[in-house]
Amino acid sequence: MTSFDLYQDLILDYARSTRGRGQVEHPTGRGQGRVASCGDQALVTVRVEGGIVTEAKVDCNGCAVSLASAAMLIETVEGKSVDQARHAVGSAIAVFRGEREVASEAVIEPLAGIHRLPSRLKCASLSWHAMLAALDDSESPGN
Repeated sequence: MTSFDLYQDLILDYARSTRGRGQVEHPTGRGQGRVASCGDQALVTVRVEGGIVTEAKVDCNGCAVSLASAAMLIETVEGKSVDQARHAVGSAIAVFRGEREVASEAVIEPLAGIHRLPSRLKCASLSWHAMLAALDDSESPGN
């Protein structure tokens, strides 16, 4: 089995996973996005308590890349401070764009080469951009 095959299998495993799917009850923040070219959609809801992302979920409809990336996002941000979560999201988006190397054993490693597939780049980063909006929303007055 080549590393490419292994990554395809990991992406499919993440895409089939139900971890982190759905919506947080009583969220403190929401963010959403859509890829116009293919119709993939993501709604991210978060609960931030004491500056920590205590719960995050993604309601995502899309291709295997979108679904896998959404599951990887939840695994990446839950339990982190808002600042750590923002940094992790920004780093992941930079990896997807090919602007940065992926850290060894990072959960997003299977998607590190997605920049070579421009039609899938937006799918991979969809939920990550929605997460940034949800974190912004969680810090807006009234939340």
